[in-house]
Amino acid sequence: MILPFADEIVISPDGRHAVFNEGDNVYLVPTPSVAAASGAIRINKKQGQLPVRQLSTAGGIFPNWRDAGTVEFGSGASYFTHSIATETTDTFDIEMEIPRNVLPEGTIAISGARIITLENGEVIEQGSLVATNGRITCVGTCDTSSADQVIDATGKTIIPGFVDMHSHFFREYRGIIPKKAFETAVPLAYGVTTNLDNSQWSQDIFPAIQMIEAGTLIGPRTFTTGDPLYRGCCSPKRSEQYEITEENITGFSPGVPYLSSSTCSHDESKDNGSRISRETVVDGYVRRG
Repeated sequence: MILPFADEIVISPDGRHAVFNEGDNVYLVPTPSVAAASGAIRINKKQGQLPVRQLSTAGGIFPNWRDAGTVEFGSGASYFTHSIATETTDTFDIEMEIPRNVLPEGTIAISGARIITLENGEVIEQGSLVATNGRITCVGTCDTSSADQVIDATGKTIIPGFVDMHSHFFREYRGIIPKKAFETAVPLAYGVTTNLDNSQWSQDIFPAIQMIEAGTLIGPRTFTTGDPLYRGCCSPKRSEQYEITEENITGFSPGVPYLSSSTCSHDESKDNGSRISRETVVDGYVRRG
């Protein structure tokens, strides 16, 4: 079998079916026997040579087999099982909370530095910066006598953190995110404290962002649009064009919706009320509001 557009393919334990991921949704297809097959059989979700059953419409990743008759996969905070015999899918919601105990305790002071501020471009030639419990409490002329730690920064310059409006610090982890990742730590070393990733796989970046917020992964505050939407990969059927804006919205980052699949072109999404930015990612609003 040839599955030119599939990201993951898993054969059932009895060899009679295959489940595959295409466009971040899950599909089921019967597998032909070697004796019956005459040459390679091309399979995709719309124009394959074998009947394809779509198991998810609002996103599905990590397809697997619980047994020969049961498919399992995930999407967001949900776990799904599909019975081949009954053609039914059961949904199980998953809840997990991680405390955001990331603010340090105590007071640290940096003294004697040249400080570039955001106050009308003001530059303090020699001043101090004091932070208490992770929050800046004083800039300029500050009392550092009660600080738990004082750092002498004479001859150094302190600047506000950079906001990188277009960067890609996250790699493709395929579901396993390391606790120590140099890709996310490096920007902090160069002064980037806020990052906007304009195009990154949702299954990688959103968990990584949550780990950063929980203090289990070192990195800058990060926002993202999620998955990219590339031109030319969408079905021409207009009845399916609304699927991306109606069914595939699985969550919202502040001000920006993110999608569970990437199956719509620029022109089609524009006609349907959503917009795609210069890098063809979701930017702005969708029909659902």
